[in-house]
This record gives sequence, structure tokens and C-alpha cells, in this order.
Amino acid sequence: MLILRYLKHFTIFIFCFFLAFSILEVFIRIFIPQNIVPGYTTLAFGIPNALKDNYDEEATTGGGYTYQIQTNEKHLRITKNISYKKPENTFRILCLGDSMLFGIGTNNDENLTYHLEKIINRRSREIIFEVINAGAPSWGPLEYYLFLKNEGYKYSPDLIITTTYIDDITNIPHDKIEFKNLSYKRTSNKEVKVFLDEWEVRPNESSFSQQFLQILQQSEIYKSFTRSSHLLNLIRYRLSKLLLKGKTTQPPPPGSLEYFVKNIGLKKVDKIVWVTPASQISNQNTTTKSIQYYFLINEISKLAKQMEVKLLLVNVPLSQEVLGVMKRPDRISFESENITFDLLRSLSRFQTKHLIPLYYREDHHWTPAGHMLTAILLFNYFVKNQIIPQTKIVNEAIDITNFKVIETIRKSNQRIDSKLEASPKMLFNKAVIFFKRDQLNLAKENITRYIQHFKNDSKAYSMLGIIYYKMGNIKLAEEYTKKSIEINPNSHWFHIRLSEVYSYSARYEESLQELKIALELHPGDPTIFLLLGQGYLRLNNLKKAVEMFNTVLRLQPKNQMALRVLTEIKQRGLN
Repeated sequence: MLILRYLKHFTIFIFCFFLAFSILEVFIRIFIPQNIVPGYTTLAFGIPNALKDNYDEEATTGGGYTYQIQTNEKHLRITKNISYKKPENTFRILCLGDSMLFGIGTNNDENLTYHLEKIINRRSREIIFEVINAGAPSWGPLEYYLFLKNEGYKYSPDLIITTTYIDDITNIPHDKIEFKNLSYKRTSNKEVKVFLDEWEVRPNESSFSQQFLQILQQSEIYKSFTRSSHLLNLIRYRLSKLLLKGKTTQPPPPGSLEYFVKNIGLKKVDKIVWVTPASQISNQNTTTKSIQYYFLINEISKLAKQMEVKLLLVNVPLSQEVLGVMKRPDRISFESENITFDLLRSLSRFQTKHLIPLYYREDHHWTPAGHMLTAILLFNYFVKNQIIPQTKIVNEAIDITNFKVIETIRKSNQRIDSKLEASPKMLFNKAVIFFKRDQLNLAKENITRYIQHFKNDSKAYSMLGIIYYKMGNIKLAEEYTKKSIEINPNSHWFHIRLSEVYSYSARYEESLQELKIALELHPGDPTIFLLLGQGYLRLNNLKKAVEMFNTVLRLQPKNQMALRVLTEIKQRGLN
């Protein structure tokens, strides 16, 4: 009888649970529908977010563009299986990268590595080229190092390519790299030397709960539920946000560089000189994370040397940099023996001449056209710098001004063309391109249409202000620049632009006030000090002008503008 009673209660509980689950599921589907994307990452090669093996599912970008993700048995985003043993007469290129290389928004046959392999092999009859895509979303130099050390070397590559992106430094977790024998020495009132010696990557320790979750995620029941249940996907989303928040608010652990620096009593005015076994690094923008980035790139370089392989670093620009609406952020540059290829100039030149969307406006990843163009640019770089074996056919670069080549790049967006064209967000890109071509009326028309859809986009009002400024309509330039500041008062660039409008109208005092606000929002920016120096010169305040230009030289000792102006002031005996 007791067993029957427990069985009855258990049956009622199960019934109530599924009833509640069903009601919540219906509610979520109606009022909070989820973008269901099956999980495609797993723990492999010492990396918690490697790609799953033999995966074949459809995914959707933030802008609603669908694409197919396919992986092979070795967790690579390639449809064919590649053996570790390299065939004879084969040149292998191993590509390590993040979501840009992985190709969010593109099918396997639309991404960079696919096109690069195809381009080279079409031009080669003597050697077979294999390009391996070992990229995954959220990867960075730490994951590149782990993959190369634990897995990548098995493919015996002849060339290793790693992409570098603006968030590579900021995304390095402070709890994954442990430094040993850290010490410091104060060498002056405002200078501290930090001595860096041995370091190692902390292993990924899997707790029981993580192991259980991994087993659960691999079960067919779980996969089935996550493909259909909006409630379960909402819970997964909320949990991931909580875990991410927990990671960002977690204090740095003992042994980490950040923990050490926080506990040596530094003052705000202190300058850190980082001393490594090989060199000293003293850079205004150097942080604990950028130092770790430096070490990781060095370790990747060492692994490449051990394998007797060239390492090529490819700098991937932001879409805003390519369009020219954002100044390139200061990137930490360290002396390196590695070859570096920066894509910014080539992508910018092409985008200015053609309205072909190279980036998705919504999530700033390359479109299929962006991937194809980058593959061509990379191939041309190989040819120019003799990075790959030269054959009779391979040694000819591709002319990207050729009409047929441009049309091929354009057609690579064919699958998503109608959706791209219908997206009002693409009007912003068109406005910028027309502006750079000096087609100001078309630029104004497109940005005005964009604002009709996105009335609170501060960058759009700033862009409209810039267009009117160039058209000579200073009144409207001021009005729309002020509108951008009203929406986003914390952008130092908007205040700089308003200062330019005031300066054009000879309102020099107001111009200086805007620059002072910009400096409060972005302290230590040499560009603002340079503009302040020019502003004080207009007001004949030479003492303040010299002070500003000297500050620029303290931050950028080789700044030509500041050096020239100070030399002129000295020669004229005005100081």
C-alpha cells in the first residue's frame, strides 16, 4: 500500500511538472520566443569551446541570416576529413582564428579558407594546397596556443596563419595563465619595474557538474529538447549570462599577473616597465592582459619555430574601421619576428569603390563577399611576399580592379542579397560609402532614410552632421552633432566634432570647452591634447598651447605635428 501511495504521489508530481512545463512553454513561445541555435561547441584539446565533431546543423546570425555549420570528425569546420599524415607533394596551411575565420553567417563553401584553397589550387598544377580552418567563435591567442600545442602540430603544416582582432587582448581570461617568481622594483618616484619570468597555462579542470553537463548535452534526449523547446533555450541563455557575469566579477586568483599588480601598492601616476627575459616593454597602453597576449604570441611563434614553419599574423579590422567612421583603436604593437599582414587599407579601398556589403551590419562579421575578397587579398599577399611555393601559375596576383573579379565577389553574396538589400541597417553603410566618394546628396538621402528607421542612433545623427559640415551648412551640422550628443553624451568623438563646427565658425572659446569635455571622457588621448594646443594657438594663449603640445610629445614622442609646431614657436621666439 505504501508503494502504491508513493507511486500515486510521484505520478501526480510528474503530471503537474509536465503541465507547468507545457504552460510555460506556450507562454514563452508567444511572448518571449527564442532564437534556437543548437550548441555546436564542446571540450576538446584542452579548450572548453572547441567545435563538436561531425556536426551538421543550421544556425542563424543576430540579423536573422541562416547558414549551415558542418564539421568533420576532427572538430574542424571542413566537410572533408583530413588525415594527420600529410600526402606527398602537398603544402598545408593551418589557419587559427575566432568567429571571423570560422565564418559566422557563411556556409562552409563561402568562408575564407574554402575560397583560399580553391584560388591557390586553380593556379597550381605542380603542388596540392590544403587550407585547414581551425577557427571557432570566441577563440583568441590562448586557444590558438592550446590547439597548436595539443592538436595542430599533428597536421605537419607548412604555414600557420593566426588572425588578430581588437578583442584578442581584452578576452584573455586572467585565471588561465599563471606566472612564477614575479617580483618588482621601484626605480624612481613614478616608475616601477615588474620582472616576468616563468609562466604556464592553467589546465582546464572539469568539475563533476561540468562532466555531468557534458554527458547530458551529448544525449539525444537533450539535443531533441534544445532543438524544439523555447523554455529550455531561455533557461540556457539566462544561465550563460549568469556564468559570464560571475566570471567578469570574479577577483583575479593568486598567481595571476593581475592579482600581483593589484597588490604591490601602485599609484595612479606610476608607470610600469615590464621586464621579460628577452626585453623591456614600456608602452602607455600596456596592461596585464596585453602582456599576457605578448607572451602567448611569443609561445605560438616558438611552437612554429620548433615545427620549422612560418607564422603569419593577419590583422582583421572592424567594419567601422573599414568604413572610416571610427578611428583605429590603439593596438599594442610589440617587436616581433613574425610576418604581419594588415587588411585594413585594402578592404577600405575596395569598400569605398563598391557598394558590395563586405560586413553584416548587425553583428560585424564578414559576409560571403567579405570572405571571398579577403581570400583574394591573402593570396595576393602570398604571391607578393613569396609566402607559398612559387610555380609558373601561382606567382601571378589577382587584379581586384578587374570587372570579372568584382562580379565574382559580388555574386558570392547572391544567397543573402535580397535580405541584405531589404535591411534598413545597410543604408548606413551606403551613406558612408557615398560620403567617401563625395556624393554628398546620396549620402544625405541614405542616412536620412536610415534615421527614419532608427531614430535613436547617435552615430547616424553625427554622420548627418558631418555630411552637412562638408556641404557647408554649418547651422545644420551643429544641430545634428548636438543631437548625437543629446542621445549619447559620453562619446568623446561627438564633442570633438562639435568643437570642429565651433572652430569653423570662429567660436574658439566654445570649441575649447567641447575639447575639455572630450578630454574628461577620454583622458590621456594625444589627439585631444593636439587639438587643444591648436585651439589655444588660435586664442594666442602660447603658454597653454606649448603645454598641450609638450603633453602630446610625452604621450607620443614622435608626433610630427607637435614637433613641427613647437619648433616653429621656438624659431619665432614666441615661447
